[in-house]
Amino acid sequence: MAHREPEPDVDGDNLLNLAYGASVVSRTGELNLESSAVHAIDGLLGSVFACSPGSPREIVIYSLLAPAAVTRVGVTPSRTEVPARVRFDTSMDGERWTELTTITPEAGETRQLWGVKETVARFIRVQPLDDKYYVRVRGIHALGRELEPPATPSFGGCWTINGSPAQLTQEGAHITGVIATDPPIYLDGGTDQRVGTVMWVQGPMWGYAALTRTPDGRHLTGLRFHEEVDSRNVGEGWFGERCDKSNRSAAFQAAGPPASSRQGDGRQDASVPAGRMPALQRPYSAWLAFDSNGRLLQDVSRSALDTIKAMNPRRIIVREFRFDTPEQNARYAQTKADALRAVFPSTAFEVAADKWDGPPVGAALQRVLASRVDIIPAQ
Repeated sequence: MAHREPEPDVDGDNLLNLAYGASVVSRTGELNLESSAVHAIDGLLGSVFACSPGSPREIVIYSLLAPAAVTRVGVTPSRTEVPARVRFDTSMDGERWTELTTITPEAGETRQLWGVKETVARFIRVQPLDDKYYVRVRGIHALGRELEPPATPSFGGCWTINGSPAQLTQEGAHITGVIATDPPIYLDGGTDQRVGTVMWVQGPMWGYAALTRTPDGRHLTGLRFHEEVDSRNVGEGWFGERCDKSNRSAAFQAAGPPASSRQGDGRQDASVPAGRMPALQRPYSAWLAFDSNGRLLQDVSRSALDTIKAMNPRRIIVREFRFDTPEQNARYAQTKADALRAVFPSTAFEVAADKWDGPPVGAALQRVLASRVDIIPAQ
């Protein structure tokens, strides 16, 4: 395979980045789910958001997990079908809006930014203003700084995702679930409290996905990759709404047989189905919770550790991509491996850090998804 350089992390300072917990609150539509509003905040140059064809009033509302002081906004357009103008509004509650600015992007595939008066916001509304039949942008940006710790509502509970019933369970930092498509999509992974990072399996297909939720926990946004986290493998966006009383029972019935499961609010509900990842013909990936020094946070990782122990792991590969240099990645990965070796003393460990034969990793979302622990079970 020909050598490819990593996709540059051109959006690592963007508040509207899926890797940091940005989420879609609402959108009026898109050309298809492979070019949706979430593709404008994935930090990848290879994906694109294409507005609903013929719609001059496209409106997308994004949320941030924490209030932030916004100082610059902008877009990364495409070479064609560039919107004539894009309006940005801000809000603290998602209901009362203040116009921030209207920008006039030019054709091209590099980030274009405009300075604005510093404004505190938790929600950002974006409106391409154009009468073109198609409008496309590769990225939507809001730069600034967070002013508070992020809100971290649980991913657990009953959802409707892209029209399909779904059930997610979060125990500590461990996320499991099922989306009742045909065949079902099973999920298993973890969260750093900003973004959920999961494996998905659907019949013979598999891959990785990122999940975020709005600060009130009512809306869920996802983006899945088919197999590895390559920008060429980006799939559809997932958009979820919490179940209400009218569709809760139907969602549970469609999602699978009942089983006891702990909800995000700590209540037990015997009618909640539990989705379990089927056996894989490849390593199982886990995202465990470590502190900034690489120490394992066993309390919030307990559920994921129990899952790994049940596999009787033969070898564990520790990967890390989130630091600025290979040396930093290697040191942190080694510390993680040392912490896990105490839990799995009879297991062989490989500290791969950021060395692998997978696709090149550069963008923030790729680095988060690739910083994981791969488990090879005993045969």
